[in-house]
Amino acid sequence: MSRAEIKPGTCPVCGFGCHVNAHVEDGRVTKVEPDPDSFMNRRLCERAVAAVDYHHHPQRLNHPLKRAGQRGEGRWQRVTWEQALDDIAAGLDGIRQRYGPEAVLVLGGSPHGPADAAAWKWCNLWGTPNFFHLGKNCGEAEFLAECAMYGCDTIAGWAEGLDPQQTAVAVMWGANLSQSYPRLWNNWRRAHGEGMKLIVVDPRPTPCTAEADIWLQLRPGTD
Repeated sequence: MSRAEIKPGTCPVCGFGCHVNAHVEDGRVTKVEPDPDSFMNRRLCERAVAAVDYHHHPQRLNHPLKRAGQRGEGRWQRVTWEQALDDIAAGLDGIRQRYGPEAVLVLGGSPHGPADAAAWKWCNLWGTPNFFHLGKNCGEAEFLAECAMYGCDTIAGWAEGLDPQQTAVAVMWGANLSQSYPRLWNNWRRAHGEGMKLIVVDPRPTPCTAEADIWLQLRPGTD
């Protein structure tokens, strides 16, 4: 008989870390669902739902590989983690000895994830200010503009939940939080139910436009 169990966990695909229940049969994950007891989310986005597919994907890399031929030949050999770390350390040390610590640029991940925090710490210890992560591409310019215009960024309000006592009207422009950020959409819906007005700008009908006080349905290409 197969052994089935449900293991609670956190989705690592993005920095929000939604709570999930993973269905495991004979040591293999078969399905991922939202944790019904979680205060964070009542549903999962498409990224989390597809977790099983990329978790078991036949081309997923689970071991370090070292290039066995010339660059571009596509020849690799499996090595141990110890060898991989030693080779990387030796290569980095050579760069530092020849060019200095600032010759290294580090690419991190989500600013909310533990890997990103570890990368920041490594850069501080190594001595390089050259750190790049996805926030530099998708959020940093937005944060600077918002702080310059009205003194704060909106992401903090999203994460902590909108307060209808301080926010009379919220505008959702070109976004569909019901699919992209279900956890945040729950905050918007709660605030909306407590009296906050909601305006949604979107050419498509979505669950967000269905609950909006005003749906501004722009024709694509006319705004």
